[in-house]
Amino acid sequence: MSSSRSADGSSVLLYVDRSGNHHELFDILSGAGLLVARCDEPSGLQVGVRNAQAGCIVADLAGEAGSAVDLLARLRSGGCTVPIIIVMERADIPTAVRALRHGAADVFKKPVAPEDLVRAVVGVLGVRRPYVNKMQFRGRPRLTHREGEVLSHLTSGKNTKEIARILGLSARTVETYRSNLIRKLAVRNTTELVRLVISREVLQPLFQR
Repeated sequence: MSSSRSADGSSVLLYVDRSGNHHELFDILSGAGLLVARCDEPSGLQVGVRNAQAGCIVADLAGEAGSAVDLLARLRSGGCTVPIIIVMERADIPTAVRALRHGAADVFKKPVAPEDLVRAVVGVLGVRRPYVNKMQFRGRPRLTHREGEVLSHLTSGKNTKEIARILGLSARTVETYRSNLIRKLAVRNTTELVRLVISREVLQPLFQR
């Protein structure tokens, strides 16, 4: 296990599966001044968290959605309570929804912007429990009925084409509703949008009456 020390003692445990680049995320995190320990085997993550006194886990996975869900389930069933950030090659909306519903603190698709990853890690290190990131609404905006329908389908893991087919809309119209949701709920992307609804369970109160 290797590490680089930060000025404030923040600690991250980085797991990269066998097919991943062991240097990419390590360089991003350590370059931001974070203390990073590496773990090469998923079976060693529980011990690694204790040994490194890690405040969160960053898992770099190359597999399908199931690999993230399996890892999250294994760690949670073993009593791991630290936040877990998933970075994946195939992190589409359905994959992100599955991972978030199984307890991921955040999900990123590769290549990940270094500033976004560092911001997420610093955020969860600042609030270690509960591991679901509880974002706050600004002014609790009301959604139209159609925006609520689109949001509901997004949080169930549907992609744009599927939502368009279900609602009888064009894909471009669904994208417009999605953009409106991101703006109204003051989030940066669809993953944050889904995480906000899942963690707060606030879908119904936002509908316009």
